[in-house]
Amino acid sequence: MDTSFSARLGALAGAVGAILVGVSVFAAGSPLKPDASSSQVIAYLEARRGGLLLGYLLGVIGLALLLLFLGHFRAFLAEFEGGGAPLASVALVSFVTLIVIFVAGSAPLVAVIWRGSAGADPQIARTVFDASNLATYSLSAPATILAVLASSVVIWRSG
Repeated sequence: MDTSFSARLGALAGAVGAILVGVSVFAAGSPLKPDASSSQVIAYLEARRGGLLLGYLLGVIGLALLLLFLGHFRAFLAEFEGGGAPLASVALVSFVTLIVIFVAGSAPLVAVIWRGSAGADPQIARTVFDASNLATYSLSAPATILAVLASSVVIWRSG
């Protein structure tokens, strides 16, 4: 197992990244329920604009740190797996796919918040809110399952 400064820095990046992503979720207070009406969505986005933008900034920084961690995590898994390390690669690709789904799903919502949701068309605000929820909860599930399973199999096989 690699105990170099680089590996420790990668682990630290992962811990700090996970904390930042966790904090980003609650930077604007309690998240809005997925079944909120269009008027509730617009009111929430307008009233908590600053906190939401701060949350997205913290989330992006956290995700960047998690990407740094994932490089080290893949090397860690590959060390145990040996050979071409296909499961370590599957885990890496799955985690990166998960990050892309989160960012792509929330980017339109961030654009509405950035421009100011008070002047936004209620249907557009509702649609981007739904797309963000869909990306966060439903679309990310297969990538999460694959990433966790591939990593778990490698760790389990290592004894």
